[in-house]
Amino acid sequence: MGDPNENLGVGGGQLPSSPLGGPSLDAEEKAMRKGKGRMLAGMILAVAAAVGLTVVLLASGGEGEAYRTFGRNVNGLKQEHFDQFWGCALRGANIAEITDNEALQSQIDRRALQGSKRYVAQVRDDCLPKLAELRPKLDTLIPPEDMQADVTQLAEATSQLRSAWSNFIAAVEASESYDPDANRDAISQIARGWYDFKRSHSQINSKIRERIGD
Repeated sequence: MGDPNENLGVGGGQLPSSPLGGPSLDAEEKAMRKGKGRMLAGMILAVAAAVGLTVVLLASGGEGEAYRTFGRNVNGLKQEHFDQFWGCALRGANIAEITDNEALQSQIDRRALQGSKRYVAQVRDDCLPKLAELRPKLDTLIPPEDMQADVTQLAEATSQLRSAWSNFIAAVEASESYDPDANRDAISQIARGWYDFKRSHSQINSKIRERIGD
């Protein structure tokens, strides 16, 4: 019986088939390389999928945080300027109970009747600067793209309210005594600016809650 090593073809030529009739060594090596290639490709795809999911989650979280930050900024400006203005202009009143134009007009009329020129001078000197500072700060906000129009409306309502108060103050200072009927249009413009601001602010907060899922 000859040496089985002689059948390995040492010295060149084609590699022999497996002694058991299976694939050749060349075929086995190719299969192993192919299997490793598939495994590597699978690992790369798995890593890419994981990275992609992470990016999506981070982007989603970042967008939500952008809306939250914007909401904090808008509400902070409202509290610092709009709410403090009304706390100053209607000192002693429960602002939360003023929910319509009639109630607002009544509060202004009552204070103007008690001391018209003294009252409007106090609003002009102590209160109105809070509104004057609000519009520039709203203009510097960088809102999410889909809320830019809402911020513009809020800023315009702020300017409208400030202008209406300035007109009312000028009219009262020019008169001998305060006449509610004579100043009805001027106060209506104040009420309009007040309503437009509150409506725009409410719309902004509603949209923010929708975006962040609260």
